[in-house]
Amino acid sequence: MAQNNFYWLYLTYCINEAGLKEQGHFSPEALHIDLKAHFLSEKKMDKGKFKVVEVGSTTDLDKKAMMEYIEQIDNFICSFFGVDTSQFFATYQQEFSKY
Repeated sequence: MAQNNFYWLYLTYCINEAGLKEQGHFSPEALHIDLKAHFLSEKKMDKGKFKVVEVGSTTDLDKKAMMEYIEQIDNFICSFFGVDTSQFFATYQQEFSKY
């Protein structure tokens, strides 16, 4: 439960503090859907384009896999959107280090 709360705090931070609203992401829920479709979905090639076959769920991830997922999406968000999330992790380091 704490890990899930941390994840949603992270997404909310990305939207409200890291500037993803300016990038067209207006809610943590929508960002979550986009990220899991990108990182947790099974895709197949169809007529030269990838087509999503099945979207995974973060609820299927154990604690270790969830933290790896958060690290993966953080790396993506920082590099793709050019944002710095270090302030978030500095603020929540104590909670994050429990996992």
